[in-house]
Amino acid sequence: MKLNWVKYAFGVRSGHFLSYIVTEKSIEVNLNKIRSIQKMKVLVNLNEVQRLAGRIAALSKFISRFAERNLPLFKALSKLRISLGMRSANSLLD
Repeated sequence: MKLNWVKYAFGVRSGHFLSYIVTEKSIEVNLNKIRSIQKMKVLVNLNEVQRLAGRIAALSKFISRFAERNLPLFKALSKLRISLGMRSANSLLD
């Protein structure tokens, strides 16, 4: 993959950007986000690997169903936030 340098310009010196640590030379992983993976014990046999894969699959299914089930709630909250924002903007104008 190549970047078109004429199209993109990056003016970041260093700091956090989209949960990554950005420096002048590279983009690094945020160590706070991978700490639990680093602390995980080494899997030694096939049974442990299969157990971990099953847990990850179950968690993935739970997250997708949770998002699907609560989508109407998220949409309602979004509309409420927009209407509250409009009210506060109107009160500032008054």
